[in-house]
Amino acid sequence: PTLRQQINSCSTSILSFPAPTPWFYSTPAAATLNIGALGTVDLSRGYYVYIGSAFVPGGLKGRLRHHAAPVKHPRWHADYLRPQMTLTGVWCLLSEQKKEHYWARLWSDFPGATIPCTGFGASDCTCKAHLFHFNIISPKNELKQFLQGGENLMFLLPSVLVRILN
Repeated sequence: PTLRQQINSCSTSILSFPAPTPWFYSTPAAATLNIGALGTVDLSRGYYVYIGSAFVPGGLKGRLRHHAAPVKHPRWHADYLRPQMTLTGVWCLLSEQKKEHYWARLWSDFPGATIPCTGFGASDCTCKAHLFHFNIISPKNELKQFLQGGENLMFLLPSVLVRILN
C-alpha cells in the first residue's frame, strides 16, 4: 500500500513514527491572547502555520491527539492558540530527520508570511519563531513543492484526523 493508504488506514507503525509537522489553523476574527511568558499577542484574522514536531513518545498520533484535545492547562505556546482557532489540517513529513527548525526558516521566507510574535514556539532554539501568519494560503501542491518532502509528505484534513484519533 502507498503511504497515503497507510495513513488513511491508521497504520500503527506510521502513526507512531516521529515527524516534523506544520499545523494549519485559521481564525475568522482578530484576537488578543496572553501567551504565557511571551505576554500579550495580537493576532490578525487569517491563516496560521505553527511548526512543531512529533519527536515525542507516541509519535505522530500523540501529537495529533494533543492538538485535537481541549486545552485544560496550556503548557506549550501553541496550546494558547488552539482554543481561539480552527485546525484546518496538518502537513506530515514521515522522516527520522528533525526538520522542525529547517522548516521554520523555510516558512519565514515564504511569500506573504509574517511573524506575529517573535519567539513563539522557539524558546528552545535560535529560530525567529515557529508561528507564521498569512492573509491567504497557497495551494497544497505549491506548498508541497516548497517543503521539498517528496512522497513522504502529505496533508491531513480534519476529517482524516478524526478517523485517526477515533
